Amino acid sequence: MASNHKSQEQQIIYRPFVPTDFDQICSLIARVWYADGSHEESFLSGHIDASYFLSVSKFLYVAEKNGAVVGLIFAGDGTAYPENKPWRIIEVSAQDVADTEIKSDYFQLGAQYIQTEAELIDAFRNSDDPRSTWEVTLLCIDPHEQGKGIGGRLFSLAIDYFRTQHASGFFLATDDSCDVDFYDYKGLEQISSADVFPDQDNSVSAYIYAMEL
Repeated sequence: MASNHKSQEQQIIYRPFVPTDFDQICSLIARVWYADGSHEESFLSGHIDASYFLSVSKFLYVAEKNGAVVGLIFAGDGTAYPENKPWRIIEVSAQDVADTEIKSDYFQLGAQYIQTEAELIDAFRNSDDPRSTWEVTLLCIDPHEQGKGIGGRLFSLAIDYFRTQHASGFFLATDDSCDVDFYDYKGLEQISSADVFPDQDNSVSAYIYAMEL
């Protein structure tokens, strides 16, 4: 069910993701994290990320403003949902194009972020921490709409969902390319961290944050 919320004199609609949102979500991800790449690199990176996170998520919500998706939050519990298989196929196809046709080092940089965060996630999921089941897999806000409460509202919707699932808590993986202070502000605890490029000076870091419900 969609909900309306007034923000900055504009009406923001918060509603479940629908498949027709896919192209807009790819574009949003590309603008937020891959604006420094070429058109092909940015386009493919957005498609790879969007399809991957859709493939591993159960809770899918977006924020819409004037018909455009300006924010999203996805969450999952590590289960391989059969209904998500089409997204996995899209991810594999986009990754194959990136690997065989573009062959850019740009994708290797992104892969290093993913690998580092995946290792942190695996370690936390294998712990006895009761917060290690449910995960916020993706939170993304349009750069022009940040600081207007959209991220906070989406975060609250995800927490409400976790409570309906009787979750003891939840966690998320993030890194220095994101607004890490947002999670400190929301009261999450930093559990672990790792250098994304350990062989480099001043490497960016990846983190696991968790919160008890």
